[in-house]
Amino acid sequence: MTADLLQAARRFGTPLYVYDFDAIASRLAAMRSLFDAGVKLYYAVKANPNLQLLANLKPLVDGLDVSSGGEFRQALLADYRGGDLSFAGPGKTSREIELALRHECGSLSIESEDDLTRVIGACRKTGLRANISLRINPLTAVKSFAVKMGGLPTPFGVDEEQAAGIIAAVGRNEDVLNFCGFHIYAGTQCLSLDGLTQNINNVLQVVEKICRENDLAPVRINFGGGLGVPYFSSDKDFDLAGFAEFVNRAVAHYVDQQAQPIDFILELGRYIVGPFGYYLSRVQAIKETRGRKFVILDGGMHHNLPASGNFGQIISKNYAIQNVSKPAAAKDRVDIVGCLCTTLDRLANRIEIESPAVGDVLAVKNSGAYGLTASPVYFLGHETPAEVMIKDGRAELIRERKDITQFN
Repeated sequence: MTADLLQAARRFGTPLYVYDFDAIASRLAAMRSLFDAGVKLYYAVKANPNLQLLANLKPLVDGLDVSSGGEFRQALLADYRGGDLSFAGPGKTSREIELALRHECGSLSIESEDDLTRVIGACRKTGLRANISLRINPLTAVKSFAVKMGGLPTPFGVDEEQAAGIIAAVGRNEDVLNFCGFHIYAGTQCLSLDGLTQNINNVLQVVEKICRENDLAPVRINFGGGLGVPYFSSDKDFDLAGFAEFVNRAVAHYVDQQAQPIDFILELGRYIVGPFGYYLSRVQAIKETRGRKFVILDGGMHHNLPASGNFGQIISKNYAIQNVSKPAAAKDRVDIVGCLCTTLDRLANRIEIESPAVGDVLAVKNSGAYGLTASPVYFLGHETPAEVMIKDGRAELIRERKDITQFN
């Protein structure tokens, strides 16, 4: 891969994102072989919404998770149908809900009483029926999730103990609401097999309890995501085969107790694309000051905010970075910073890397998810990076770089 990255930098320039779609496809094929057919694989668009990436993923996934009207429209441009989409988010606007209704969205996740009120209002205004899932904030948290979204006070989902009231309101509006099932996204970035299996157990127990108490029969249960990727050298990857075996047993046992078929959804973003993206940036300057060596790049945090430690829970650790111009060079301990006039623009502290020189190309690994899409690209007016996808061994440009004046 090192040679491919260097060739891409020479051909398309830097800063540059490169996505190895061949590796992404291989990961999805491996997952297909491990999980039973009743377990559906959805891609979370928020991880990386590039249009060409979405279009190429279409034959490989069962649907998409979207979290905004913009992501919904991007999915339509990539030739997905509304029925392929699950739309979540605590602050969906009436306009976004109407967009989803017009395209017969597969499922709108209900996250609060106000959210339900907006959905009902949009249905009555348009004369259209909504497919809905009740998103639950479970009482039990999974401690292994690096980012916790359930089991605590949160804007995401209806508290488990308040579900009955929302279900009663759904029942009073059955003429415009089609209840499909449940969505429980309790957290993400988990590398513990025990934590991941605990989450599956928790979801099924919560759903079983709510269904028994409210006489419901779901046709879909969305487990959310949670599968993490090892960003740092100290991280240990989880056993995917062991996880799949557990999921298959758990869902088979659940289905045996039901009177109708059920789709089980795994909602995956970073696990599908994260490890297979690279952010390439060229060394512009080397500066030694008061005992430390700074490597200054032509890119930085405005393109790859998570690598700077300023996004979510991934903080105070260095991403893996390689000098693709000199992969066999002796190691040097350096600080790697971007080109911005802010102390936040620091991609690595005292990292050991193949000794960089001006003109070398460095690759920040694990940048396929929450890279460009999570970054402040307007900040200080630098060009956006171009994006390239490697498919069938060939690199192609899938998004050109833009100057700030092109966004006016």
